[in-house]
Amino acid sequence: MKNYLLCLFLLLALALPSWAVTVCGITFADDAFADDIGTYAGSWGATGTALRDILVGTTVGDSVCSGTATDYVNILFTDNYIKNGTGVDFAAFEESGTGTSGTPGCTLTFTINSVTKQYVPYWVSGTTYVTYIDLADFGVATNALISSIQIRGGGDPDYTAFGAINNVSVVIPEPASLILLSLVGLGFILFRRIHA
Repeated sequence: MKNYLLCLFLLLALALPSWAVTVCGITFADDAFADDIGTYAGSWGATGTALRDILVGTTVGDSVCSGTATDYVNILFTDNYIKNGTGVDFAAFEESGTGTSGTPGCTLTFTINSVTKQYVPYWVSGTTYVTYIDLADFGVATNALISSIQIRGGGDPDYTAFGAINNVSVVIPEPASLILLSLVGLGFILFRRIHA
């Protein structure tokens, strides 16, 4: 019985939910943010570091912008998907200078599912603004998963981060977990043979 409880404990420990990350007072799963950039076109100006370094991860502050409407960057989510669930599905952060509650930022343009829409972010903290996007606005089917979004230039938006609110993690067991589960299974078999 003790062995069964030990194995159950190990399995539960492996299945624990991911840790949470808070950005500008909004809580996300730790894997909810963009992981990479794909193809891009145009001339994107960056404050601070390189284009990829700014658009990937949870850090806000540095930003990228392009004044040309045909410029784009494909934002990729590789360890998670954004799910079209109930209500808003992801948040996009933008840098528009110091604001106060209710202050609008620069218009953000997204293309998803071959549909282009614009959103106005509102101030949340310091120089950071946020807008919430519902994938249903882009014709994405209910409960469908997407792994990329496209940001567009034009106007003067300063994109900085993207986080999935309806986040679905891609479960890829690490090798150590697979070995541990195999050893537990072998232990069960040996235990039953010895005590049979």
